[in-house]
Order: sequence, then structure tokens, then C-alpha cells
Amino acid sequence: LYADPTNFIKDNEAEFEYIMEQTGKAPAVRGIDFLSYRSGSDWDDHAAERAAQWVTDYHGIATVTWHWNVPSDPDNQKDAAFYVKSANPVYTTFSISKALEEGTWEHEQILRDIDFVAKKFQILKDADVPVLFRPLHEAEGAWFWWGAEGAEPCKKLYRLLYDKLTNEYGLDNILWVWTSGSYETSRDWYPGDDVVDFIGCDKYNCTDGQPNLSSISSTFYSLVQLTDGQKMVTMSENDSIPSLENLQNEKAAWLWFCPWYQNYLTSEQNNPVASLSEIYNSEYCITLDELPDLKTYPLPDSTAPAQTESSTATEPLTKSGDVSCGDVNKDGTVDILDVVKLNKFLLAVTELDEEAQNNADADLDGELTAADSLNILKYVLNVIRTLPIA
Repeated sequence: LYADPTNFIKDNEAEFEYIMEQTGKAPAVRGIDFLSYRSGSDWDDHAAERAAQWVTDYHGIATVTWHWNVPSDPDNQKDAAFYVKSANPVYTTFSISKALEEGTWEHEQILRDIDFVAKKFQILKDADVPVLFRPLHEAEGAWFWWGAEGAEPCKKLYRLLYDKLTNEYGLDNILWVWTSGSYETSRDWYPGDDVVDFIGCDKYNCTDGQPNLSSISSTFYSLVQLTDGQKMVTMSENDSIPSLENLQNEKAAWLWFCPWYQNYLTSEQNNPVASLSEIYNSEYCITLDELPDLKTYPLPDSTAPAQTESSTATEPLTKSGDVSCGDVNKDGTVDILDVVKLNKFLLAVTELDEEAQNNADADLDGELTAADSLNILKYVLNVIRTLPIA
């Protein structure tokens, strides 16, 4: 127990001090790891208290991941790990499939661990603190035990964890983040819309000692498409933060980014100071000083949007000949997927046939540009009521 019992954040400020020194700004989102939390360990780094303090005292947003350590042997709780043998010399042979079978020691292990971590989330609930929780991350990589035996057992464990924490323990302060890939198989790993609030990816693409400031827009749009535009998309863990120019030009609207600690953030080979300062001081990036007090922020009584002249029900599509303006994917409706489809075409990620290109020309000027994408998006959001734009 090494933290100051009056200030749990004090011992964990190196990266935040660095960002403040280099940019004059503090991040709005703080990443915290529940790494030490399992039933067979008495080590406590006060991760739950840090999350509570960050939200309560600093008025920030907390996101939590859980490197879930488990033993290979039920009689040796000390030597627990989360990597598999092929990925790291410190590893576990724990089987996720056996852990899902009632009556096995592995099953009893995960139930005890879930009970243990539920008590930590209860600390947050008691403090009226919501948290973005990202369990079983990077499963598709198969370097952690929860992804080593394929998609089906991983999804079952995710849903078990969700059911236990949400329904059995009544922890309604958790927002659930699924870390995905952008592969053809990624849809097979997705646990389901009913148990996922946000979808994200972990980005580590720096090579040869050089930063990679790409916005990886193709990955962003793949994730949007994976959930049919129903979930907001985050860069849940990363090395380089994409440059402001690339984010704006490629229209990759990542909800938040979360650099890994130490040199992943602080080295020039990952995050050049000039680029770091530019993004933190831009209007594009919301920093801690720009967040409202989320505990007192006035929220509407109803989740339904206020009905104003600009937000009334959308009128039927205005047709130009036999062209359904805005229906880029030709499915008979105009929605966020059409915006995604057009943006991917503009970035040369995908192709559009002649009919789709005609549909995408929202201002009827004969050219496809970012302005067409923006106009279709405005239509989807009821900012404008008809397409095409006159």
C-alpha cells in the first residue's frame, strides 16, 4: 500500500505532468488498470480510489481496463499472469473453455475474481462515479488467455462478466467498451449490441523509431460499419496520437484516444511535442478544462430530443429523376452508413458504382467531395430536412 490515503492520484502523475508541461492542458480522460485486482492477491494499488478521485475531485472521465491475472495451478495463486506461453515468458496455461464449465476450479476462480472486482466497482458506484470499462481487450490477438481459444468462449466470458456485474451485483455505473480489430473475422468476435456501449481499437503502428500520425481512417470506418453505425468509436489504447491535420482531413472522428504510459506517450518517436501540443490546444480536442461538471451538469428530464423547427421528423427524400439522393449504399434509406460509405470512397478505401456516385452527389454539382458527406450527415441528424441541397 504505497498511495497517500488522502490523495490516491499523487503517486501516478508523471504522464499527466508531462502533458501539462508540454501543452498547458490536462487530458479529459484518464486511463486506469485494474491489473492488481483478483481474488488470490492482496496487492492493492488503489486503482478504484484513483478513478473515483479523478471523477469526483478533478471532474474528469475515467476509463478502466483489466489485465486479468489468473494462475495456471489452483494451488499456486502467487504465479498468476494474463499472457499465454507463445506471447510472453511470464504466462499462464489457464483455459477459458474450462473456466466456462461449472464444477471446474477454473470456473470457481473466475467467479471469485468477478466477485472481487465487483467490490471495486462498488466503490465507484458509492461515490456516484460512472466508468468506461474495457474488459477482455485485444482478444483477437490471442496473446491473452481470454482470446487464446477463439471467439466463442471469449464472447461467452464477456457476456458472463456483463451479466454478473450488471444484473447480479447491480452495477449500473459501468459503460461497456469492446476492443475490436478491423479484420474480416472481427464481426465473429463482437459480443453484441445489447452488452456493448462503445467500440474501439488499440493502435500500435509506429515502426523504425518513427511516429505514425495517421488517423487510420480505414480502421475507424470499419468499426463504424461493424456495428452498423450504432456505436461510437474510440481509439481505446495507442502509441502515437494522430495528427490534427490527418484527423480533420480524413474525417476519422475517434471519440477519445488513450496513449499507453511512459515512453509510449513521452518519447519523440511516438508523440512529437509539436504534434502533441497542437492536438491538445485545438478545438478538435476536448481537454479537462473544457468538460462540464458531469455530476451537476443539467441533463434533460427526457432522453427524447427537443422538438424544434430544425429537429422535426424528416420529410420524405427529395428525388432527382430516379436517383435517391443520399442513399450511397442503395439500401433504400439514408443513414449514417451512407456517410461512412461515401467517406471511405473519398479516401480511396472502397469503390462506388455509377448509381451510388449519383446518389452521393448531395449538392448536384457533378463532383463528390467532403461537402457531400457533410450534407448527408446533416440530413441524417435532422439539421437539414431535404436532399439534394438546392
